[in-house]
Amino acid sequence: MSVPLYVPAGEGEFVNIRDTKRTYLKLTTPDSNGEFGFFEHHMAPEASGASPHIHKNSTEMFYVVKGEIEFTIGDRKVVGEPRAPGRIPSLPV
Repeated sequence: MSVPLYVPAGEGEFVNIRDTKRTYLKLTTPDSNGEFGFFEHHMAPEASGASPHIHKNSTEMFYVVKGEIEFTIGDRKVVGEPRAPGRIPSLPV
């Protein structure tokens, strides 16, 4: 069941994914009836981040708070800058 949720910055359950410093699980797909997930990634400069991937059943969203991050969209490289949102819709395989 989807219910209102608030998790302050730098708080909540966390995991370490590849070379991220820490990834906080703010809203997971079970929390949103499978619609999307929302995560707070703390990354070191030059961190590689996630490998290119898709999600079959949920939308992935990004918001860059500070610094820059490079995204691969198809065969293009896009640089996300502060205050830049991004959305990747689910792509059935």
